[in-house]
Amino acid sequence: GKYRCATELVTFFENHDMPRLQSLGANENMLRLALTLILTCRGIPCLYYGVEQCLHDDTNGGNDPYNRPMMSSWDPSAPLYQLVQRLARVRKGNIAVQFGSTWTRHLTPEVYCFSRQFRDARCFVALNRGGYTLLERVLTDLPDGNHTCVLTGRTLTVREGHVSGLELGAGEALVLPYDAAPSRGEAVVTFQ
Repeated sequence: GKYRCATELVTFFENHDMPRLQSLGANENMLRLALTLILTCRGIPCLYYGVEQCLHDDTNGGNDPYNRPMMSSWDPSAPLYQLVQRLARVRKGNIAVQFGSTWTRHLTPEVYCFSRQFRDARCFVALNRGGYTLLERVLTDLPDGNHTCVLTGRTLTVREGHVSGLELGAGEALVLPYDAAPSRGEAVVTFQ
């Protein structure tokens, strides 16, 4: 009742009351997939400090949540820091990621593909937590043509809104934003 739109809800996977994902056994690649998901799915992402630096501790088999320590260093060249920076630019520049509806396009226990849409803006995301996989044909909702992943630099060709023969490497994530030409005016106003 308080929130009419799911894009207004805060989403997170770590906080001050929970063990960090890596303390629970997730490797850095799984953490990368979790960050990609939370920064591209609906809602307002909330990243707990240190996640971009892989801050964790495995004391007592991860039972110590290690959720309030001081950070001894800050590395802007850390891979997850760079990932967050790239995806923050996508969120800022693509209105579909900010406000768009979410459409599941492929779902298995290992692979999740979804698209976000708002007006003419689009974003297609593919996450593979398993081994190499080949998807015969996946609806992307992107316009026909070539689209480049902001994470890998891979270019995918879309025909009739679909990608055929989508290869996903083990642990791979793809994010393909499409920003349509802006309509007249700069502001988007939402009434509730």
